[in-house]
Amino acid sequence: MSADVRITAEPIDNGRCKFLVSEPLHAGGVRRFASPDEARGSPLAEAIFAIPGADVSEVIVSGNLVTVVKRSPAPWPVAGKAVGQAIRAALAGGQPAVTSKPAAPPGGEVRRTMPCTSASPSCSTAR
Repeated sequence: MSADVRITAEPIDNGRCKFLVSEPLHAGGVRRFASPDEARGSPLAEAIFAIPGADVSEVIVSGNLVTVVKRSPAPWPVAGKAVGQAIRAALAGGQPAVTSKPAAPPGGEVRRTMPCTSASPSCSTAR
């Protein structure tokens, strides 16, 4: 990583802002994090969710683009500085800023926890 990482913030509205970074952050497609739990293991997303007062609700990372969605009314020039610091710290950390999406369990996801019966509205039984 070069010492002069450039970050350009492009606010979309008061709740969303795109950050264009001069260094790639994630080459494995798009990663979307909708909670701090989903961000666990990805230093960049963890740091952005941890920004005090921003009340971040979503982080999307693809290539050298980071989109941050926040619930806080704080203006982007304030929250954006902290996002920029998080991006620089993640790039300087010596490990991937964003980890690859965890693989689905073999055989796909199992979503149903109760037995399927014809009385269950979410169950589609063959008729």
